[in-house]
Amino acid sequence: MDHIPNNAVNWLTPRNYGFSDAADLFVFISGYTASFVFARIMLERGFVIGSTRLIKRAWQIYVAHIILFVMYIAEIGYLARRYSDPNLENKFNVAGFMANPAETLYQGLILAFKPVNMDVLPLYILLMVTFPPVLWTMLRLPNLTLTASFLLYLAARHFDWNLAAYPTGTWYFNPFCWQILFILGGWLCIQ
Repeated sequence: MDHIPNNAVNWLTPRNYGFSDAADLFVFISGYTASFVFARIMLERGFVIGSTRLIKRAWQIYVAHIILFVMYIAEIGYLARRYSDPNLENKFNVAGFMANPAETLYQGLILAFKPVNMDVLPLYILLMVTFPPVLWTMLRLPNLTLTASFLLYLAARHFDWNLAAYPTGTWYFNPFCWQILFILGGWLCIQ
């Protein structure tokens, strides 16, 4: 509901009553949940088993993202053609796909191309893929891990670090900055 402007239900979402919105809460809770589920596995069965479980979960999310991605592009493309409305393709950032489907699909598969409102899943996938060594370190040195996450956040803000997006620009949810919410959630879980 946060993504749909000018609707009555939008006023019931947390972004209107605090300093966060659904994306902030999603990333924070995802970090908490990843630690809750995978820290025990990593402690009991070791780094390799815990890591493979995290990567397996990231793969499942990636597959779901690709299915949603293809359905999204197909639906917007269909509606734009059906109603002869090329602005629809531009509004939802799928015009590039209509002009160059092979390259845009490739960029979507490597998470560089994201249509409108499909930004948070690539962030989540990237955070989950990079989480195994972070979780391993957090289980041994939790405060140092949180401090390193905070320093990465500050450095990313100061040096304007971000990942490139296709065809131009950068990721809307900068993973170097948003990782702090994920790590904070994980850190609070294991405390």
